[in-house]
Amino acid sequence: MSRLRRSAGASLVGLGLLAATIAWSALVVRVTVLDADRLADSAEELLGAEEVRDAVAGNLEDEIAPLLPAGTETPGFDDATDATIEDPQFVAAFSSALVTLHENVFAGSDAPLVLDSGAVGAASTNGLASVDPALAAQVPPGTRLDVPLTTVDPPDLSWVTTVVTLVMILGAVAAVGLLASGLATTPHRAVTLRRIGRFALVLAAVQLLVAVVVPSLLLLVLGSGWPEVGIRTWRAFAWGLVIPAMVLTVVGGGCVLGARALRRTTRSEPAAPSPGRVGSPPPAPAPSPAGPAPAAAPSRPAGSERERIRDWVWPDS
Repeated sequence: MSRLRRSAGASLVGLGLLAATIAWSALVVRVTVLDADRLADSAEELLGAEEVRDAVAGNLEDEIAPLLPAGTETPGFDDATDATIEDPQFVAAFSSALVTLHENVFAGSDAPLVLDSGAVGAASTNGLASVDPALAAQVPPGTRLDVPLTTVDPPDLSWVTTVVTLVMILGAVAAVGLLASGLATTPHRAVTLRRIGRFALVLAAVQLLVAVVVPSLLLLVLGSGWPEVGIRTWRAFAWGLVIPAMVLTVVGGGCVLGARALRRTTRSEPAAPSPGRVGSPPPAPAPSPAGPAPAAAPSRPAGSERERIRDWVWPDS
């Protein structure tokens, strides 16, 4: 019976850890890829990538050049464009456009993917002024520039949000139920609790590795071109894993310490005697060895017996 309980408890805990892994993976997607604020925070990070910077600079130049008088020489035009991209107003406009892009992809929105024209116009004027104030003076005040974020229609992946949320909720409920059942079934609760704690600690370590170490290493190896854009985007998203990893570390450490305390408590308790069958009579005492047989009474001589019979038949003889 104990072996059956141990096997059932281990199976329930294994299924519970599998469900927990699925639910936690859905949570990771929820707090990273599906979090629009993470993408917004990555605006400055993305503008540091050469490919993104060149694409944005080209769009800016196409919008600014027609504003200048014909024949105007712009020897420092590239410097002015770089200054415009680094302007806080432009970064804020780019960040807002990234949020709109995220909503178009994961929320089914159809808002236009264009940077705030007023903010871009003001940032462009400031960028020109930092290079050549006379050149900036030729730009009409209050200029608004419509700079597109992308010319490609983004895909509609709004269904992903629904599926991820459903998997996260169902997986969490299944994990709690299975792990609780496994702990209640197994006779080795300390070992099972330690197993759960170690699983949480390993998962937390993997998250921190993916969030902090891996992007930095990939930037050293693939630090150019569009791979750089993807790595920078993931690094911005992956910071959402830090707090969940810290929570997992606390939970895993608590489970390991709880397992040690439970083991010490179990060892200190005296072993209870095994209960006998209710109502059974006490065991009979072992029979004592048989003693020597009693000695037979000495037999009376045959003559005395004849005399007794003769006296009974002939009493006067």
